[in-house]
Amino acid sequence: MRDLMIEPDGDVVQDELSHDLVEVSGTDELMQSCGEVLGIEQGEMDELAPDCGLPLDNILGKAYDDNYAAQDISDTLMNQEPRVDAVDGVDITHDLAKRTSEIFANIHSSDIQNSGNQYDDQGNLKLTVGDSSGI
Repeated sequence: MRDLMIEPDGDVVQDELSHDLVEVSGTDELMQSCGEVLGIEQGEMDELAPDCGLPLDNILGKAYDDNYAAQDISDTLMNQEPRVDAVDGVDITHDLAKRTSEIFANIHSSDIQNSGNQYDDQGNLKLTVGDSSGI
């Protein structure tokens, strides 16, 4: 698949010389797609796709639990991105001073061929979602 490349702040990327919009494909497009799904609160797009996005019940609030949040992240990726075959090793790190969290997940996809540095030594895709995810 191919899509327009999106910057962390949500803007599309424009080539500096030609001023054309930059496209993304393969592993990079899958990573961008997964990040976008996790950046949408479930129910936010009620009219278009009511089940799209990450449920925040176990992510926000006083009863936060890393295990429940990791399970919701894994379920969201598995159910909403058809190219994801499996998700394991979900880690969430928190920066309380900045009030942000980062999500690290190993994603298995048989549709995407190895394209380099986003794979670990076992061939798993490494997804990182940072400040721009809204989580």
